[in-house]
Amino acid sequence: SVPGSMMPEARAEYAKLEGLHGRAFDREVRRYMIRDHQEDIAKFEAQARHGDRQTAALARAQLPTLRKHLRIAESLRA
Repeated sequence: SVPGSMMPEARAEYAKLEGLHGRAFDREVRRYMIRDHQEDIAKFEAQARHGDRQTAALARAQLPTLRKHLRIAESLRA
């Protein structure tokens, strides 16, 4: 099921971003996107290795997209 509200980490990041403007905002968004994608990739890699057959296949299928998004986030100027 989909959560009805933001996760605590996302809520904290949202609150942090509300107080930032300009380059500080851009730097924080970039930093957060990179870290978030790195964490997601690690989780999907673990599922690809240790999940049941269907979950592992889904994780492997999504990894190229997650890696592409990480490269995009890393390439952003902040």
